[in-house]
Amino acid sequence: MNTFFKNTLLVVGLISQIFLGCRQTNKQESYKAAEPTTQLPEHKESRKDKKTPDYQSNKQGKVPQKVYEVLKYIKENGEAPDGYVGGRKFGNYEKQLPQKDDNGQRINYQEWDVNPKKQGRNRGAERLVTGSDGRAYYTKNHYKTFIEIETK
Repeated sequence: MNTFFKNTLLVVGLISQIFLGCRQTNKQESYKAAEPTTQLPEHKESRKDKKTPDYQSNKQGKVPQKVYEVLKYIKENGEAPDGYVGGRKFGNYEKQLPQKDDNGQRINYQEWDVNPKKQGRNRGAERLVTGSDGRAYYTKNHYKTFIEIETK
């Protein structure tokens, strides 16, 4: 690909990001996410009364125990376990996860592997995503759908 074409794509991408970021007309709209493809519960309090179709808990066997073990390690050490890949930014560009916390602050996400990296092998589709709001999500299909992990 020549340099002119690369630069043109970069400029078009930046302009579209600026346009999409500026299209919100008032503060109230800035808290609304785009229509998600996977619905997640809004807050822990809302789970008691309203469970969405894609919300599953470990009691139903949907989140493997290994995910809880990796999450515990991350919370205690602030990094991925030895032999695992993780800590990279997860952009949430599809806006499937909450964008703002209860105080209106932007939530930053990180992604983590739930299986150790093996040389010469694909990392697989399973990931753990942690948010700066303290919430965590499991995806078994490489970010297509998420299950919020109930933390103790």
